[in-house]
Amino acid sequence: MIELCPLTTHHSMTDEPSVGSTLTQVNRHENRLPWPGVLSHNMSAFAGIFGSLGAAVGLIIGLLANPATAWFAIFELGLPAAVIGGLLGLLIGLLTLLLRRG
Repeated sequence: MIELCPLTTHHSMTDEPSVGSTLTQVNRHENRLPWPGVLSHNMSAFAGIFGSLGAAVGLIIGLLANPATAWFAIFELGLPAAVIGGLLGLLIGLLTLLLRRG
């Protein structure tokens, strides 16, 4: 007799998960994505962190230099910092993937 459970399927005689279990299918699908989650999450996180820090530094420097154009300093320092953060996140994500597979 086979018992069906909504999360996993097990054969009651052998207690082994069936070949088509949900967890196995999800893991196989995640490995085939062109941009694995590690890369996209690292890129987003580092770009956000570095961009925010760059914007804050740009605001402070802009206010000290010339308050009338301080808003431009936010973009002048924030955008390059976000790009550098995204590239750093990409490199760390690639290293993480290589270490997991190797």
